[in-house]
Amino acid sequence: MSKKAIILALPGLGDALMATPLIRAVAQKLGYETDLLVAQKGTFGVMETNPHPQKILFFDFVREGKVKSLKFLLSLRKKYDISFTTYPAFPREYHWVAMAIGAKRRIGHRFSSGYISHFHFIYTDKVEAQQDIHNVYNNMNLLKPLGYDIEPGPMEAFLTEEDRDLGAKFLKGNDLKEGEYIFFHNGSSLIKPNSEKKRLPSSTVDALMRMFLEAGIQVVYNAGPDEWYIPDISGLVILRGQKIRTVGAIIESSALVVSNDSGPMHYAVSLGKKVVAIFGNTDPQKAYPWMAKSEVITSDWDCAPCYVDYAQRFFPCYHPEFSPDMESFPCMMAFEPKQIFDATMKLLEDL
Repeated sequence: MSKKAIILALPGLGDALMATPLIRAVAQKLGYETDLLVAQKGTFGVMETNPHPQKILFFDFVREGKVKSLKFLLSLRKKYDISFTTYPAFPREYHWVAMAIGAKRRIGHRFSSGYISHFHFIYTDKVEAQQDIHNVYNNMNLLKPLGYDIEPGPMEAFLTEEDRDLGAKFLKGNDLKEGEYIFFHNGSSLIKPNSEKKRLPSSTVDALMRMFLEAGIQVVYNAGPDEWYIPDISGLVILRGQKIRTVGAIIESSALVVSNDSGPMHYAVSLGKKVVAIFGNTDPQKAYPWMAKSEVITSDWDCAPCYVDYAQRFFPCYHPEFSPDMESFPCMMAFEPKQIFDATMKLLEDL
């Protein structure tokens, strides 16, 4: 009888996608009967077509509240031989989930702080979280207590024919052809304080969009549910209100993707796209476009990146010119539109 495992990919979309090599390894290499639990609707929308888990469970712990959350977790209690809590799960809430499910063997990371206060002690096997490697490697290291040292493969995401049909319908309705436009994303979830300041400022976005359009490059501008700024520029195709995998199909049909460090950037990587990735305050060493043909634009400021430890529960900024009312972090404001344009053109030339 095969062992039964549950993988707890509770943080956001990008983090869950960076766990897909682990998910594949647990199901295929180890041969475990594998379930996957996610806690965000967008993440579930992307992950529900992943063929490796036998079941993909979704529960919105924040929306449902403590009583319903506990009832849900108790319904899973003692059903699993092993649980894996994916990286970067620092806050105590993630570990409460693992504790409540109560797998016989619980594998998670040990951080430099939070052992008692954030319940990191609940794991039977603790793997040292390494700050200087990609998140994919930190996830794959969860297999080492079991005696496995598996080299990770690519991140992956899966679309259905219906997803692609809906994407094609959007392209046709906006006079777009496959491979003849770029997909642009400048968003961030608002799960942590200052998340919105990871975006490029509106002035940079406006100038960059005009550069693309003047060069004869069509652009699909992805306006997610938390975006407050949408450029009003003739010729720009605005994408909003679509299902997450329809967005994935539109990404898949693009020539390449230009994005700040975000879930959609990692979604593009998982779909095998070329990516221009923009990192200001976040650490490219942890989250660069994994195994993707890419141009990575980073800040050359001494203080960047400043979000280097996942124990930080907000996005900090230590630059002397920063003030809380700024639209974006100073490092994001310092990027020149032409810098991003040139990186995009370089990648387009390689098509």
